[in-house]
Amino acid sequence: MAKERLGVHLIADIAQVSRGTVDRALHGRGGINEATRQRVLEIARQIGYRPNLAARALSVHKATAKIGVCIPREIHFFYDQLWSGVHEEEERASRSGIEFINRPIQNLGEGDVEVFQELMSSGVDGIILTAGNPKNLKPLIDEAECKGIHVVCVDTDASESRRSSAV
Repeated sequence: MAKERLGVHLIADIAQVSRGTVDRALHGRGGINEATRQRVLEIARQIGYRPNLAARALSVHKATAKIGVCIPREIHFFYDQLWSGVHEEEERASRSGIEFINRPIQNLGEGDVEVFQELMSSGVDGIILTAGNPKNLKPLIDEAECKGIHVVCVDTDASESRRSSAV
């Protein structure tokens, strides 16, 4: 019995493109026509594609994971506690090879779209986000999830998006 094609292989078969083209589309790399990229991302979304992060780490000889953090600095009595928890976990996780990329914004909803885009392009594996602009962040969150960048919303949510979780 032949092994069922899954993941990148299945997307490539459906889209009638190479696995390399699928890889470029899923990871936002160059060398691919925009219409093809969108078709591949749509197929990935339709089949519920989720990358295997362990396999990805092995394939690129990557011993660490990167977590982007975009949380405001305002309202100190609240966000200071949240940042304290992030820093505590960052210290613990660093011993396991997990790197946190902290990109705080000054005020809720000001600059979060730009910071989110920066984190996505920096090669993070996940993003912790306080979504001050859920409507503007939705397409970016959906794109990140399609690329295998898991997004967790804390404090505020982007409930209409495909985010992995909300706390």
